[in-house]
Amino acid sequence: EMTPIQARDGKFYTTLPNDMFNLIKIQISVAKSLPDEFLMEVLVACLEALHEMQADNVSWLDLNWKEIAKKENGTEVLCAIVNDNLRLQEKSDDFMNDMIQNLTTEEKANLNDKIEEVSGGYVEVALHASTIISASIIQLLEDENITTKLFTPEWLDGRFESMKSIIETHADFFSDLEIWLPEFFFVKLTKSSLECIEKSYI
Repeated sequence: EMTPIQARDGKFYTTLPNDMFNLIKIQISVAKSLPDEFLMEVLVACLEALHEMQADNVSWLDLNWKEIAKKENGTEVLCAIVNDNLRLQEKSDDFMNDMIQNLTTEEKANLNDKIEEVSGGYVEVALHASTIISASIIQLLEDENITTKLFTPEWLDGRFESMKSIIETHADFFSDLEIWLPEFFFVKLTKSSLECIEKSYI
């Protein structure tokens, strides 16, 4: 797990996208020294490995998000995962667009589905991470026994203003998340948060 760094745009990132594609470029440079048919094989292998890594990242998030969220910088780490995956998508698209220039029309057609699968996969991981951020906010409220007091006698007679606490907590998080996430993913997160709040009432 890498330490997120806040960039000038206010968003958190890690060095993972740069590190990963530097390694891939080294592998491709080796492949270019081999006969032409090996380049296609290496590109396919890279795309398959990237797709597998995306699935592994989703599984890792599902297993570890509660522990991540408990950390002092947990929300920053989760935001960095969203932003890193968008950078990975950009780097993957740019890299593949550059590499397929050396392929035949038939080879490009054969790779197209895999390229789109990997590109879309990064967006899916980012979306998954954004929904986990919304779930982590609800988890915090549960840990503080705010949502668990819904429909209790003290909630019913007005002694415990749970909805006020829920709204204030989300407002506090959203003031940062609006800066830390791209607009599209912030909107998705707010929708997911509303769904989580609704589930707390059901």
